[in-house]
Amino acid sequence: MNIFRNISIKNKFLTIYIFVTIVLLSLIFREYYVLTKIKNLEKDIFDSFEFYNSVKKIQNHLSDYLLYNVQMSGVENLDDLKYFLEKNEFSNYDFKNEINEIKKFSKCWKGNNNPIKDSIVPYIKKINKTYKEEIIPSFSLLKLKKRRHFVKMFNCKNQLLDSTYNIKKNRFNFYEILEKHQKEVFEISILLEKNINKEKNRLDELIYLSEKVQKNSKIKIKKLLNTSNVEKIISILFIVITIAIVIFISSIIIKSLQKLQKYVSVLSKGNFQEELNIENNDEIGKIIFDINLLNNSLRKMSLFFTEIKKGNFNKKITSFSHKSEIGKALFEMRDSLLKINLDRKKIVIEEKKRNWANKGVSLIADVLRKREKNIEKLGDNIIAEIVRYLKANQGGLFLLNKVEKNNEYLEMISSFAYDKKKFINKKIKVGEGLLGASVLEKEIINITEIPEEYIEISSGLGEANPKNLLISPLNLENEILGVIEIASFSKFKDYEIEFIERIAENIASVISTQKINEQTSLFLKNAQNQKELLISQEEEMRQNLEELKATQEEMNRKEGEARGFINAIDNTLVYADFELNGKFIRASDKFLKIFNINITHDLEIFDFIKDDFQLKFEKLWDNLIKNGENFEKKLFLKTHNNKEILIWLYLAPVYDIRNRINKILFIAFDVFEKNQIYETIINKNFANCEVNKDGSFVKINNKFSEIFGFSDNEIKSLNIFDFVQMEDKNEIKNIFENLKNKKIFSKKIILKTKTEFIKTKIHFNYIENISIKEKIYITFEICKY
Repeated sequence: MNIFRNISIKNKFLTIYIFVTIVLLSLIFREYYVLTKIKNLEKDIFDSFEFYNSVKKIQNHLSDYLLYNVQMSGVENLDDLKYFLEKNEFSNYDFKNEINEIKKFSKCWKGNNNPIKDSIVPYIKKINKTYKEEIIPSFSLLKLKKRRHFVKMFNCKNQLLDSTYNIKKNRFNFYEILEKHQKEVFEISILLEKNINKEKNRLDELIYLSEKVQKNSKIKIKKLLNTSNVEKIISILFIVITIAIVIFISSIIIKSLQKLQKYVSVLSKGNFQEELNIENNDEIGKIIFDINLLNNSLRKMSLFFTEIKKGNFNKKITSFSHKSEIGKALFEMRDSLLKINLDRKKIVIEEKKRNWANKGVSLIADVLRKREKNIEKLGDNIIAEIVRYLKANQGGLFLLNKVEKNNEYLEMISSFAYDKKKFINKKIKVGEGLLGASVLEKEIINITEIPEEYIEISSGLGEANPKNLLISPLNLENEILGVIEIASFSKFKDYEIEFIERIAENIASVISTQKINEQTSLFLKNAQNQKELLISQEEEMRQNLEELKATQEEMNRKEGEARGFINAIDNTLVYADFELNGKFIRASDKFLKIFNINITHDLEIFDFIKDDFQLKFEKLWDNLIKNGENFEKKLFLKTHNNKEILIWLYLAPVYDIRNRINKILFIAFDVFEKNQIYETIINKNFANCEVNKDGSFVKINNKFSEIFGFSDNEIKSLNIFDFVQMEDKNEIKNIFENLKNKKIFSKKIILKTKTEFIKTKIHFNYIENISIKEKIYITFEICKY
């Protein structure tokens, strides 16, 4: 049985097939042999029967010869003799044919195992010899004797009739001759009959042998048929046994395949099992062995995936060979995941750096949004926050002062070291040292190898000797406003340097704004003085007008003056209205003249902005439209013929009845003319009021009365805090108390009017009265947004 299990399925079925084939071929050959044998025996029987008939015919011929002999012996006349002789000739011919037929049988049986074969040839020879040498000669002799007998009898008969002879003598001679011839004929006939009977006996022996052959052939046929039936039964039994063996082998194979199918079905669902026992060493056994290997490989692969899930991407792959497709795919997957993991770590690191930088930018932005009125205080806050956030040990902020065109220098306004403000006053000329070089080159300078006392000699931070020095210019629109200098005992990383570069522009922008605000504050102070002067002039003009009302001529003159004043404004003031998308609506003559254009169609505000300021201006324009924040800046614009002009630009949103921005007001001042018309513009376009430090009103303009609904007389009994909601009063009071230091402050707030609440943006401006120095005024510009 163990040997059977060690045989492969192919060899099992091949062995059965060969064995069945051999047996079937043996049975076929055996059946063929039996049928051939039976056919030969039947042929022998047939040939024996034919031989028997031929021998019988020869016997009949011999009997005819014997009968002819008897009849010929009794022939009395010559005519009868002729008749028998002719008949004998035909019989002799038939006898020869039968002899030839028997000879044919001897040729057919040549080489066959036939008992007649051994006897027929000598018998035929003997019969033929006897026939030729004895029967034919005897019959011929008898025939001759008969003829002679008839001749002599005829002669004797003639002699008897002849008268010349003696009748008695002739009669005696006649009967004597007749008796003598009859005696001879009788002797020949006896001899002929003897030979014929002898040959008939021989033929009887052949007939006996023929019958014996037929009998033996029939017996052999019967035996062969019996043997064939037994062999057929044995073949049927063999086929049944073979089928049983095939069914047995098939049941073993099917059982193994069912077991294997169940195992593979569980495995195909992703579940692992114990290894299958290998019962046979055939193909199924080999399949089970391979499936066990696959099961173990998949189990190892599952463990590999578990390790991958845990983040162990260096796990060794033992499930499949790296040369196999799955093994190659696993190796590639592991390498890919390892690469992805490394990339993810890099992304996480970059994200941390980005978050760190964004947080720092946000912190610096918070500092910048506080809008310290004192630029030195703002610088202290900025440099302190930067040094702390970078964990550096020293830092300084230098601003570029332009006294004259060829006399520019950097002045330290703030310094910070070791969590303490340092009071250092230094001035460095542009081009001198690292700071001066940074201004000229407009690029950041990073020094990692600093010689001893280098900071004290070439830097502006003092005596400490750090390991890394970073100098970044404050560049705004290619204009250097100052320099930041940071020193640290540790090396600055690339993302920290990028962080400094990012915040440098923001700081430059705020410093620029701060400077502009200081200039604006000064301008407002001057505007206030002009305003007071205009107020006195207005009062004087009012009195003059009252005096001139008496006459029509004076009225016409005043009307002409008013029209002239409007025309003068149109000719002297640069203003225009723009749609939200930047398209022109209308413009003053002065605007058309100063920008050298004749028509305003198909023109946009962006056509007058310099290329290097386009992107930033687009952002400022979008912010103006979205948030309603006014824009005020000194900058260069280009005319229609590409000529640059320096103006003070003011952009403000114009609201419709539904409190929505429907257009943008463009006002531009020649820098030298700005102070003369600033107050007129403010009073025309913005709600404006003056209050004392305790909040009591001094004066309001018409726009204020229009928005809040109070007249000049009504407002005198009110206080600015009456317009502020309860939760904002303390904050406004703190602003009032600290406004002297900051000079300018802005805030978005909700105020109460006579009939409703409105969202506004108010600008606080601290101004000292020139005529009465002891008294302090605070001016509010209240703008709906």
